[in-house]
Amino acid sequence: MRQRRGRLEGVKLEEQRRTRFRGAARISLDLLQFPMDESSKIDLSNVERLKEAYRHEGCLPEPIRNHILALIDQSDLDAALDLSGVSAAALMMPRSVDYPELRLRTGTRLRCLHGKHRIQAGREFLSRRDKWWVVDLYLSDLSSDVQRSLIEEYSNEKIPSDGEIYRNIRQYHFQRNFTFESRWWARLRGCRTRNLKSLLKHAELTAAFDAMLDVPGLWKGMQLTTIHKVLTLKSDDEVLHYLEHVRRFWCDLVDNDVSVMKQIDDGTVQALELKAPGVSTGDADEIRHQIDAGKIFSACSEEVRREVLRRLSQYNSLIPSLYTFFRNFPYWEACVESVRHLTTLSRRDTLLTAFEGHFTGVNQRDGQIVIQVNESNFAATPGSSDDQVELGYRQILAFAMRNFVNIPREPVDDVVTVRPRVKADKAILGQFAELAIRLGFESPEIHRLHGYLNNMGQQVLSAPTRPPLVTSGPGETLKRRCGLPVWETFQEDRDFLFLHFLHDDHIEQGEGITSFFVLRATYFAFLGQPEKKTALRPGALVALSSTQYGNSRMQDASEDASEGESEQLEQERQERQEQERLQLLREERQAQQRKEREERQAREDQERREQERREQERREQERREQERREQDRQGKGQQEREQEQRERLPRQGRDMVYIHFKIRENLIWRNVQSLWVDRSDPTELIRIAKKNMRKGLRLLDTNMQLLAPEDCFEAVTMDGTNTIILLPQRDLEVDDQLLDSANVLAYTTIVESEQSKRNKKG
Repeated sequence: MRQRRGRLEGVKLEEQRRTRFRGAARISLDLLQFPMDESSKIDLSNVERLKEAYRHEGCLPEPIRNHILALIDQSDLDAALDLSGVSAAALMMPRSVDYPELRLRTGTRLRCLHGKHRIQAGREFLSRRDKWWVVDLYLSDLSSDVQRSLIEEYSNEKIPSDGEIYRNIRQYHFQRNFTFESRWWARLRGCRTRNLKSLLKHAELTAAFDAMLDVPGLWKGMQLTTIHKVLTLKSDDEVLHYLEHVRRFWCDLVDNDVSVMKQIDDGTVQALELKAPGVSTGDADEIRHQIDAGKIFSACSEEVRREVLRRLSQYNSLIPSLYTFFRNFPYWEACVESVRHLTTLSRRDTLLTAFEGHFTGVNQRDGQIVIQVNESNFAATPGSSDDQVELGYRQILAFAMRNFVNIPREPVDDVVTVRPRVKADKAILGQFAELAIRLGFESPEIHRLHGYLNNMGQQVLSAPTRPPLVTSGPGETLKRRCGLPVWETFQEDRDFLFLHFLHDDHIEQGEGITSFFVLRATYFAFLGQPEKKTALRPGALVALSSTQYGNSRMQDASEDASEGESEQLEQERQERQEQERLQLLREERQAQQRKEREERQAREDQERREQERREQERREQERREQERREQDRQGKGQQEREQEQRERLPRQGRDMVYIHFKIRENLIWRNVQSLWVDRSDPTELIRIAKKNMRKGLRLLDTNMQLLAPEDCFEAVTMDGTNTIILLPQRDLEVDDQLLDSANVLAYTTIVESEQSKRNKKG
């Protein structure tokens, strides 16, 4: 019932749109006006972006994708046609250039429904004689639903992003506007429909995404193609934390002012995401310059901009967004898949709830938390049993962040970035199980993997020094601030992925940030800060010797944990000096190997690009030749078929019209079907048109306007082309090339028709 009602409403809207359309014309920019309300404020940064595009690509108001939409009273239109010496039919003629100029009576303005930024940019960029735009005119009695439909269509000549579709679906859902919600569902492609339906069944995740609907600039980063992985990972707690982390940052930035949130556009989010203005002086200077120049937050008052800048300068992590969430998700996915070696999750379990259930307190002392300081050594700090569970779980994930390359849960393809190997390393799995037991966790999977430790020695390492968070140079580029770690820096950073380094709250400032700062920001984005601050700085930890554990079982010790601390520290100092010497040798060797790899990779890339270029040239040449032969063959065959049809035309004196159905394949218009149609009874044409629509083909005239089956005959005979264009639903996007090709088709069809008439008279 709802679907039938939706179809009827759609037909009604399309009929009103068709009957109210009055064609396109060139209109002076001075005659265009836009609604004056809060949502229509000019975003100066967007205007500057468009002006820059005009400078590099040219200002092109004539292509159909650049037209704007305006409403006009019939009386004003009639007066304008008289004043301009233009006929109503001229406005309706299909064309891609040389639109007629329309002048309006003094005091008359056109009410434009969209396009304010491109028009403002045109006013500032174009010379006086070129200050006009092509406007598609509709009568002013157009209903609000049709206006909204047209605005969305005119704003989306390009395929809308996943985020734009999701945002519109949810907003129309909350407005209970089934018709427009259904239209946006229809824009989903491929697996996106299935993935979105699955997401909407997960109430908590849906609510987390919906909580960001008031910030339009975030949604360009939405990836519906990845949602199925988010839903099946069973890491809901961490995913929800990241999404809340995104929402909280952007809401706090503008003090939860919804009116300001709605002014945060794509450009503003892209200018801020992945920056660390409270730590990086380079990032802070760049953001300050953009705010002062009005490139971001331009629609806000000076007071709001100053407050935004103040809050940004105090933010000591990477600025998050939906884009950063989906870019960081593959790394987090690999880490979680590694941890799942240690447990089997039920249908209701998440990774966190499973490990909370696996905690038995084995090897733990009351009031003390075991902290791993490197792959071989442990220390202790005061804490409760709840802290043992929470920090133990975090250390399990930190191990996965260090070793995910070697312990994948399932095979994946190798790429340049750091990705898991094809088969898990049993030695690393054994160490993983050993760590889990030392931290108080037990499960059948953990004990099974613990057996891999048999007859294997462990490398004894001293704890490295504190990792740097900032640099004196530019540091990590934006591209390297999210996603899977880069191999060369990860080799060094993995030695610091332990809790006492990750939770070290020491704040530094420098020009740029390091790769470890990026990993640390990713860790906190998914896991957040612990509910209670625990003393995890290296100096606050008490070392635990290996004798305090027997076969991974901590023995009850009567002496205080601090006995022998001085001797332990001296031993660690000596080991650290030796380790630093060995580290320097390793770094030199790694640098040489890295240089050789880069040189080899550069040579291979150059050879591959050259081979691809030659192959592309060969394919392009073959394609052109094939198109030429096909066009020659089809042109000749079409002429023969049309001549044969004309010769078979019944001669009963009826007024018959020869109608063609054409479709574009490989840049060539192919005739699908031609038939004679009686002007007084186009029933057969309507039947064939409906049959094509059932096949997923839409009906258009040569001006690329959509047609209903009942309107086809009148539309294509009125424009003189007698041609109905068939366009697959999936390709319903009109670009300049398609429109120009259709116009050429219309022109040649009309010319051939006139030539045929002259030949008959002759």
